[in-house]
Amino acid sequence: MRKITEHYLRMNELNYFSLIAGFTIICNISSSLEIDTDNEFEVIDKKTREIVINAADFLVKNQNKDGTFTYEIDIANNNKSKSNNGIRQLATTWIIGQFGRLSGEQKYTDSADESIKFWLKSCEFKNNNFIVIDNTSGKQKSKLGHLAFLLLSMLETDKEKYQNEIQRLVKSILSLQKTDGSFTTYIIPPEKKGGEDYYPGEALLALVTYLQYSDDEQITNSISSAFKYYTEYFSQRLKQDSEPPSAFIPWQSRAFSRFYSLSKNKEHAEFVFKMTDWLLQFQGENGGFFTDPSSNSTATYTEGICEAFRLAKELNDKARIHKYETAIQKALYFVNSHQITDKQYKGGFLFTGNSIKIRIDTIQHAVSANILYNLYK
Repeated sequence: MRKITEHYLRMNELNYFSLIAGFTIICNISSSLEIDTDNEFEVIDKKTREIVINAADFLVKNQNKDGTFTYEIDIANNNKSKSNNGIRQLATTWIIGQFGRLSGEQKYTDSADESIKFWLKSCEFKNNNFIVIDNTSGKQKSKLGHLAFLLLSMLETDKEKYQNEIQRLVKSILSLQKTDGSFTTYIIPPEKKGGEDYYPGEALLALVTYLQYSDDEQITNSISSAFKYYTEYFSQRLKQDSEPPSAFIPWQSRAFSRFYSLSKNKEHAEFVFKMTDWLLQFQGENGGFFTDPSSNSTATYTEGICEAFRLAKELNDKARIHKYETAIQKALYFVNSHQITDKQYKGGFLFTGNSIKIRIDTIQHAVSANILYNLYK
């Protein structure tokens, strides 16, 4: 197994210092989330562009006729797994849609559009709300995360074309918020609990992304209400001795760093910095996080750190700019060393150095983290 893995891995053809030096064309975002869309792809350096294009091409190449993406491939046996995950499918759709917008390449936009069409067929109204029914794993599910990523996918792919569906999705997400600011995470089955570390942050990111295009006071109030609840939630989780709240951080950081750029409420920035500073203590010398790090989790954490990095630049926090950028560079070095260069699976990312499996969310997070750093640097 080890020989197979070593054959396929990009085995550190980049060294750490050349990786850092490679990011030569930069875009400085000081006070706005908006970048000139004609030039966004231009800020991505040549080496990173190769990494993300190969990854995006792998996803498009492995898109099924129904619009879904091949979820997992065992490269030792060239076996496509029958397992699936609807939220990861939708998150991949979002990133492919974003990549189409940034690159200007129609094939990526078309790929995202085909996936959106698949998911629209599974949408229905329930209790007057628009919901996504996920049957991809063989068992019917509907979660807050499905709504969030379908909304993000439509905003990135074609917000004019999907404007009616976007309005319905926003309304449905808002309807799931409770009076204390928290969100109901499961629609089907309604009695199930969980996902607090993931789905609310994903929903908040979707709402704040929508807010960039629509000055909607109801959404502003919703995010502000959620802020009060989830800051306390994070504080309470830190006091617990069980599972650390690391998975909570990337999505909440992405949401509230962007919300700060609209609200200018320093409490929002302080929350992002508090979470990020706590997380960085668990980064190892190899760039990964925690014991037995994976490229998947490391890329996910890096997405959140990239948003904190952008925020530190906006506030001219020089100490954090340096600290966060150093962490990002180390993390991306670790993540990108897991990309496959062999022709058959070129562009895919392995979960760990000992893994023989490619999964779509591993690719999705790696593409996103690489792009975010280049856009914000």
